[in-house]
Amino acid sequence: MNIELISSDVYRPIKNKLAICIFTFKSDNRCVSQCIKALDKHRANLVFDVFVIDDGACPLDDIPDNVFYSKSHYFRNGNLNGAECAQGQMMEMLRCARKARAEYVMKLDSDMIVNSFDNFLAPLWADSNTVVGFKLNPRMNYVAGVCYVFPVKGLYKGIRDFAVWYKKESETEEFPTHCPEDWAVSRCVAAVNDYTMIQFNQVEDSENWLLSPFDFDILEDVENIKIHPLIWHRFRIYDFVNFGNRYQLKCENPREVAAECMEQYMKFEELCQKH
Repeated sequence: MNIELISSDVYRPIKNKLAICIFTFKSDNRCVSQCIKALDKHRANLVFDVFVIDDGACPLDDIPDNVFYSKSHYFRNGNLNGAECAQGQMMEMLRCARKARAEYVMKLDSDMIVNSFDNFLAPLWADSNTVVGFKLNPRMNYVAGVCYVFPVKGLYKGIRDFAVWYKKESETEEFPTHCPEDWAVSRCVAAVNDYTMIQFNQVEDSENWLLSPFDFDILEDVENIKIHPLIWHRFRIYDFVNFGNRYQLKCENPREVAAECMEQYMKFEELCQKH
């Protein structure tokens, strides 16, 4: 009997390729369509595939174009919270990355517009053994879920060692009992692989911020949204514009308001780029 041992290389990554994972649910349709529209303009300078991982319990009404779409069926505990959600998300990210043969995996919120990846990805290109993201408040000892990225090679170990890591973390004073996914995923992958966590400072030195949250306080009428061009010019300064900071809105569907603002921003961006 002949035995041939094969070490599979079918997942050998394509250098610098990204798998961009967007986790969605029913109310995300308009936001995610604008997010993907903004991503498409980067295809000339960056190699990536976009994966939409929908909530199987509460899915989108329409599947976006130009993405790999699937549904997840782990418990998301509201807005991506809990150990089950974090583990399920990591498993989905690894599945997507393998399908794309990606070297890096990125988690991106559906209500984010990316104007440029250059500065954000620079630390990763310099040292692949990193977890890169944003620090949004002084207490944040992880990277925010709005957007983070790390090498795919660290995901399997993160999934395998999650339970041991989680138990150890649960014994610390800073352990968040609701276990938000960004805290769990970014800290677990960094810890078990001994990666450096790089946080872009969004707390101090605002003149150097890469990301700007959209200011929903400027809206005088959420039923008839009109935004001055100077406002849009200001947001074009930043590499990222996030439309998730909408908790102050007193209306029935703040997500639809965010989606309308995203759509208006993208139309203005097209107007500025028009020859």
